[in-house]
Amino acid sequence: MGRRGPAPKSDSLRMLDGNPSKRPLKDKPTGAKPQDVPTCPAWLSPEAKREWRRVTPELIRLGLVTRLDQVAIAGYCISYSCWRRCQEVLIAQGNVYVTNRGQIRPRPEVEIARMSGDTMKSLASELGLTPASRECIHMAQPGREIDPMEALLDGANQGGKR
Repeated sequence: MGRRGPAPKSDSLRMLDGNPSKRPLKDKPTGAKPQDVPTCPAWLSPEAKREWRRVTPELIRLGLVTRLDQVAIAGYCISYSCWRRCQEVLIAQGNVYVTNRGQIRPRPEVEIARMSGDTMKSLASELGLTPASRECIHMAQPGREIDPMEALLDGANQGGKR
């Protein structure tokens, strides 16, 4: 039996969101240290490595990932690469084919793309890469200082009734 409700957020995500529940945090996020940065596995395909290089720097900058997240990021990148290859085949050859008996069947790439897309979406959500998962995070805009009074009022608003 699975758990009910949304998956719990990591401490890093809760801190970016302002920890609205005010529950104690296990670890205070301090940003990624060089020894904590996940490294791109050499065995990833070239397409998956390109996706790794695209998303990982931003995740590191936000302090959302550490070396422990290497497998989740790699899984996302592999799923993306597989989905992308299937999409290229489907664009070039269409979503269906005709069998030797004249029957119209969906290409295997349709189902593979669907499964890869589902896995990619799930992992992207876990990593904070989807619009919905980012909507839950109130990130400070780069180069903009947070007004102390605004932060104080925001904290008071989160604890009281609206």
